[in-house]
Amino acid sequence: MSDPQSLLPADGILCPECDLPQRLPPLTADAAALCPRCGATLYRGQPEGMRRALACSLAGLLLFPAAMFAPFMTLDVGGRISRGAIVDGVAAMAHEEMWIVAVLVLITGTLAPLAMLLGETYLLLAIRWKRVPPWGGRLFRWLRFLSRWSMMEVYMLGLLVALVKLGDLAQVTPEAGLFAFGGLVAMSAASAAALEPRDVWAHMPLRALQDASASDAAAAALEATS
Repeated sequence: MSDPQSLLPADGILCPECDLPQRLPPLTADAAALCPRCGATLYRGQPEGMRRALACSLAGLLLFPAAMFAPFMTLDVGGRISRGAIVDGVAAMAHEEMWIVAVLVLITGTLAPLAMLLGETYLLLAIRWKRVPPWGGRLFRWLRFLSRWSMMEVYMLGLLVALVKLGDLAQVTPEAGLFAFGGLVAMSAASAAALEPRDVWAHMPLRALQDASASDAAAAALEATS
């Protein structure tokens, strides 16, 4: 079974909500194309979106070492002072033989965000320099899949809750790592908001687009048989 999206013309798109096939009109900056049937957003015109996403990814890479290795906060409980970072938490869980939790935190809080920042920065630089490799499409699809495993926002929310809860039990002092991690979360969110996948695919070589269509068709066939 072929992918319905692959049967559309180059300027065609299927609505992600109601599957209505339609053509995308030319858009100006900050304009959006809406589905005439259900009103879902089809595409946003962001001519500088990839440039903003690249800047945010580079900023995220600069913040990453401090966010992972610098102390998050200092706890003063009855004169006993302790501080730690994300990697210290992973090491502590491994020391307590909580291997599954330690591996999950390592992947979702450290490895997946780092891989996304590196891969996205490389791909956007390749597009900017017009040197996209033939496997650029597969890299972009892999980055979109990897985004499901990056959960820095969850950790940031947990840290804020911990700051509030521990305030009644100990003297809590935020450290540089907490601010760096907050900046990293903000840069990752800004990059995701600025990057329009359709703009990225428009810069992929023909082989990458053919591989993407074949992969989409295989996925559609697998869903139809399941």
